[in-house]
Amino acid sequence: MLGETDDLQADEGDVDVLDFDVFSFTSSSAARTESASSLVPGRVSILLSFVAAQAMRDDFAAAYEAYCQTLIRFHDYTVKDYLSHIADDAFREKLLSWVRRLDIARKIHQTTPLTIQLQQLVSTGGFQTIQSIYNRVRDGLFGANPFIAGDASQLGGTRLIAMSDRIWTAFLTSFLQSRGGHLSADEVWGDVSRCGIKHPVSLWTGLIDSYTESRHMDNALNVWRMMEAKGVKPDALTYRAVISAALEGRQIDEAIRLFRQFQSDLEATTEPERSLVVYNTYIHGLLAADRLDEALSILERMEENKKDKRVGPVPDIVSYNTFLAYFGRRVDLKALSIIINRMSTVGLSADVFSYSILLSALLKIGKADATNIVFNLMHKQGLEPNIVIYGTIIVELLREHNEQHVRAVLKILEEMESGKIPFPPTVKIYQAILVELWRDPWLPPKTGIAITRDVIERMKKRKVLLNIPLYHVLIRVALMDEYPNGVTMAMSLYQEMVRRNVPVTSKVVLLLLQELFAKGEYVHAAKIMRDMETFGMKPIPSTARLMNKIRSSLREKQYLPSQIGSPM
Repeated sequence: MLGETDDLQADEGDVDVLDFDVFSFTSSSAARTESASSLVPGRVSILLSFVAAQAMRDDFAAAYEAYCQTLIRFHDYTVKDYLSHIADDAFREKLLSWVRRLDIARKIHQTTPLTIQLQQLVSTGGFQTIQSIYNRVRDGLFGANPFIAGDASQLGGTRLIAMSDRIWTAFLTSFLQSRGGHLSADEVWGDVSRCGIKHPVSLWTGLIDSYTESRHMDNALNVWRMMEAKGVKPDALTYRAVISAALEGRQIDEAIRLFRQFQSDLEATTEPERSLVVYNTYIHGLLAADRLDEALSILERMEENKKDKRVGPVPDIVSYNTFLAYFGRRVDLKALSIIINRMSTVGLSADVFSYSILLSALLKIGKADATNIVFNLMHKQGLEPNIVIYGTIIVELLREHNEQHVRAVLKILEEMESGKIPFPPTVKIYQAILVELWRDPWLPPKTGIAITRDVIERMKKRKVLLNIPLYHVLIRVALMDEYPNGVTMAMSLYQEMVRRNVPVTSKVVLLLLQELFAKGEYVHAAKIMRDMETFGMKPIPSTARLMNKIRSSLREKQYLPSQIGSPM
């Protein structure tokens, strides 16, 4: 089926195919079940009727309490249908406003889903949707009948829900990481002051992180200096952020100074687990700058904390894997062996990422039996391979962007299919291979396409059905110019999704229409547009603009209604 869109739940935030967690074994069936129950029109109508009754009484608090206690969610088409039966224009507008306010209030109440949504919108270029969500937050803070408080200390009266440091920070960083979002980030910063609250340290940390991520290291360090000038007390995560900025900016001496400042000013009063984050960041940066001796001295200090039972951070698997990755890139097998032995002295065992690094190093020196060596070593160390471990190793190998590693992956797949490896490949294994192969394409297109077609044939032989991520990536690949009969293949995949009732997201629709329009395949594009109308799918703005261009082209080319199925 075509996926529904919703004005109340941002529809430009569809997760792109290459942003899927390619080897997550979390079942989505529960999420689908909850979503399905929340879409039952009768239940939504009951909730809307209750909200309408409270709107007549001007009791927003009662409506909010009810909305937070139910799994039922408002959706655009159900709200529009309900509102269409209200004759009074003023009350209809009031109820729509309440629905939107309830939706944003619940987002703030839950926090985690909102922060995840904002992260996904950043990755998919959904700046306008982030802005739309924040505008509703601002309305709740500063508009008529405000219902949102700047922080928990301001709750009371009509203000029923409070912004948290985490949400303020999520909006700030989302804007800073979005193209054209810096003015909006300034607005967030100013709104904190307008609410009469101090900028929390997490906001400063988010500012430093965002500048570092966008490669503006000087700006990141200037934020730190501004913090110091204003007397803002940093926490361990702030030190982690600014040390990372200094290291990324190749200001090694400044990073060393900051790390020593952390040790003298804050480490004694910081939980060892939080200090460990700072230490691991520092080690990673030192190794990236080839400062091996300094990095090893930090590791030794952490190991001594463990050995002598001193207060302070002790190394974890991340600490050692950072060194393994460093020596793995240099194919230094002796050093790899030493690090693995040092892990055992502090009671740690290598994990799947440790073995992936070792396997990668063996492949780089041309060890034909590298996979067998590593899997046997895992067995000896008591780490029994399972389907998750094989999948994780497959992903890590493909991220090396090396043909030897691709061949090793295909060998693992063959052994899983033949039974030599006692774990038959699931759809998640095939997904791991294809999604990671096309996440950041580096193989010649013809080679990548040949591997893709081979993997799909293997799935067909084993009667493994495609899932949503695989449909997404295969449609994208089929629409490449190098793919033989690619348009036919892409349309076949799309029609199979509809036939199997697999949700077709707005991202897939946009991808299909963009490529079909570019290739002059207007009849196929018209077919998708008809399906959208049939299934009541509201196009996102970018898709709506593209659909108008397609309609114009259909008129210019003078296609007959019989050719496209119906008038456009």
